[in-house]
Amino acid sequence: SIAVSTNSVPCITREGVSVSSFLDIWNGSGHYTLDFTTTVSTVSGGDWLSVNVVGTNTSSTGADDPINLIISCDTVNIVTNRGSYTGKVTIVGTMTEGGQIYDADNSPTEVEVILTVTYPAPSLGVTPTLFTHRIIQGSNSPNDTFNVWNANSNYTLVFEATEDQNWVTVTPDEGASTGDVK
Repeated sequence: SIAVSTNSVPCITREGVSVSSFLDIWNGSGHYTLDFTTTVSTVSGGDWLSVNVVGTNTSSTGADDPINLIISCDTVNIVTNRGSYTGKVTIVGTMTEGGQIYDADNSPTEVEVILTVTYPAPSLGVTPTLFTHRIIQGSNSPNDTFNVWNANSNYTLVFEATEDQNWVTVTPDEGASTGDVK
């Protein structure tokens, strides 16, 4: 019979970032040899789901001989919006004994995969990142300006600037950006 390490695989990621999870399958009866094939399908969101065997073990004789699968959820090359998407991995198994092939108990077995896509986290943009001045002792350096913004325009970036020297002053010393330069 087909045994699986879980009946539901979560994939939680941000837009444009792929994520993987692992699934083990094995011969749950411990008798004979389990061979299998897998197929994937998605209910929504396009072709974001794939499955591959990790390593070379493609059959199992029992719980101490699992087959390791990697479940890949790809949001890089497909169009998805923030939200949840459902797919499944279907495992069809056969048992072999003395040259005879039988359908495995629990075949086919379906494992649900839930892809949750969130927006990318805010990203701090700062330019320029370095100021260099030569000044005469006792005189003031000219004022400089730098820009701070949310470089990916998702959510709101809240920032605070602090000085680490008493001769530096930053004004304003805090702000928020959704992509606009501050």
